[in-house]
Amino acid sequence: MNGYCGSRFTYYVDTQALSRTFVAFVERATTTTSTTTTTTIPQCDSSSYTTCSNAYTFTTSGSKSNMCGIEQYYKISTPQGKKCDIEWKLIPDSPSDYDLYVKWDSNCPSTTEYDCRPYLGSGVTEICTKREFSGATYALVKKFGGIGVYKIEVSITNCVDITTTTTTSTTTTIPYSGVIEGLTASPNPARARETVTLSFVVKNTGTQRTTYKLVGKVEGSCVNQQGQRDITLNPGESQTINV
Repeated sequence: MNGYCGSRFTYYVDTQALSRTFVAFVERATTTTSTTTTTTIPQCDSSSYTTCSNAYTFTTSGSKSNMCGIEQYYKISTPQGKKCDIEWKLIPDSPSDYDLYVKWDSNCPSTTEYDCRPYLGSGVTEICTKREFSGATYALVKKFGGIGVYKIEVSITNCVDITTTTTTSTTTTIPYSGVIEGLTASPNPARARETVTLSFVVKNTGTQRTTYKLVGKVEGSCVNQQGQRDITLNPGESQTINV
């Protein structure tokens, strides 16, 4: 004397003596299943690369993710004999505030010593770029405030050979030369106010026809004279001059 329909059990009781039928309904209990989902948040790296001496060294373009230290250092160098375009990029989480400091040489950057510092604020990507750079460059990421992690990227592109300019010093022998020989004075010694004649030979010892400018000057307590004379001589030619 029972039946089943859907989620309900129905019971009938027929009492002929009383000419009545009693009906009872029993609902089936509903089972509720609860599902719990657990999300694992990866631990960030806050203890690595905390000094320049143990900076993370990129050997080529690359990135480091899930970083969260107070101060962390990174380094990259251009290939030997090359100059390249370098770009450092700091990408923080939106609630975090990290600052980027870069030195374009082998010195370590700090909050007071740097060549590039964008300083843009919380959750904003910061970029430092240098074209045609050669050598080592360091980047410092410093946490200013907030919570969250950051990603540091560096790219090295457009590398070309460094051109060395060589300066050559050339010594050219000028084919013009000459000598003065056999200088004499007459009379010698000379008395006061007496005219003295100087005699000497000018010789062209070069390989080109040359004009010589002869400049003479006499100074003393009682005389002060000067003058000049031009003579032209062929190679090997000489001339006696009397003044």
